[in-house]
Amino acid sequence: MNIEELFPPQYAKSNVDKILSSISYAHFKRPSSPLSIIAPAGYGKTHILRYIAYNRKYRRRYSRLRKIEFIYININEVLIEKVGGANGFIWAPDYAPQTVALEKILYRKVINKYQELCKLIKQYPPIPDSWSKDILIGAIEDLVSKFPDKNFYFIFDDVDKLFQFETISISNLIKYIRDRYRGSIECIFSINTTRWFEEAKAESHGEIVNYLTQRTVVLGLMDIKETELYIDNPLMNLYARYFLHNLPSYKTKSKRIQELSGGYLPYKKYLINSITDINRIGMNPALANISEKLIVSLTSKQKDILFDFIAGVKVNNSWDLNFLQETGIIKRYKSQNILFSPIFKKYLEIRNRS
Repeated sequence: MNIEELFPPQYAKSNVDKILSSISYAHFKRPSSPLSIIAPAGYGKTHILRYIAYNRKYRRRYSRLRKIEFIYININEVLIEKVGGANGFIWAPDYAPQTVALEKILYRKVINKYQELCKLIKQYPPIPDSWSKDILIGAIEDLVSKFPDKNFYFIFDDVDKLFQFETISISNLIKYIRDRYRGSIECIFSINTTRWFEEAKAESHGEIVNYLTQRTVVLGLMDIKETELYIDNPLMNLYARYFLHNLPSYKTKSKRIQELSGGYLPYKKYLINSITDINRIGMNPALANISEKLIVSLTSKQKDILFDFIAGVKVNNSWDLNFLQETGIIKRYKSQNILFSPIFKKYLEIRNRS
C-alpha cells in the first residue's frame, strides 16, 4: 500500500483541483494535449501526483474522471533499475540504458494496471514471465483494447532527470506511445525545477520540449486548512505517536506553523518535528539549507526579482514575477506585496548582505 492511499480526500485540495480540472479539460476539450506540472523545490509534487494516482477518495468531486486511470512512473525508479544487455526499443541500435530501464518500469506499471482492472470485472488473465519490447507494446495494446471506455494518463514524475542524460530515444518512446494510442493515452510530466523548464525552452531541444511545454500547471503553497490536513495525515500521525509524543498537540500549533512556514512543506516539516517552543525561531543551518534549495530551484530572473524585492527596488511585470505570485512566494496581503514566510525573508536578507 502507498501512504498516499490513506491521505484524506481534501489533501492539498487547491493543487489537486487545479491539476484535475486541467486534466478534465485536456481530455474532453483538447485530446492529445500533455500536461506539465511545474513548481519550485519542496512543493510536494511527488506526494500530490502519487495521491492522484493511488487515492480515489477525491474522485467524487470529479464525476468525469471515472473514465480516467492513472499510471504513475517515478523516474528515480528508472535511474536505479539494473539494465543488462537489452537491445533497445524500436528506433536505434545504440539505445540509452535509461530508456531501456524506462521501458521495463513502464511495462511493470502497465501490467499492474491491467491486472487491477481485470480483477474488477472478475477476470484473471495470464501474465508473461519475461519482458521484451514486443511484450511491452502488446501489454499497452491489451490495456487499451480490453478497456475501450477508459482513458489512461501516464504520469512521469521528475522527468527532467531523464533528460539530463539523453533526449532522442526517450522522446521517441513518448512520441511513439502518444501517436499510436492517440485518444486513449496521454501524459502528465512533473518538472522538478523551474530552472530546468526555463533552460529547456530557451535551448529549444526540438519536438519533445515543444511537447512538454504545450500546457502547464503551476502549483501553489498550501493554505491553513490544508496545513491542518497535512499535519493530520496518517504518516505524520504515525510519526508523532511513536517519536514525538512529548510535544504539544499539533492542532494547537497549526496556526503558528502556518504563519512561519507560509504553507511551504519543508519549513512545515521542520517546525512540526524540531521545535518545542514554536514562538522562538531563528535562522539556523537546517532552515538555511531548506531556504537555499528553494532558491536554487528558481530561475535567475526569479532570484533577481526576490533580491530586488528585499532591497526595496521596484519590480516590473514579467512572466517570472507572475510565476512567483502564482506559486505564492510573493503574495498580496492588505493591499501590499509580501514574501510568503518570515523565515524565507530572513534568509534572503542574510544572503543579500553577504
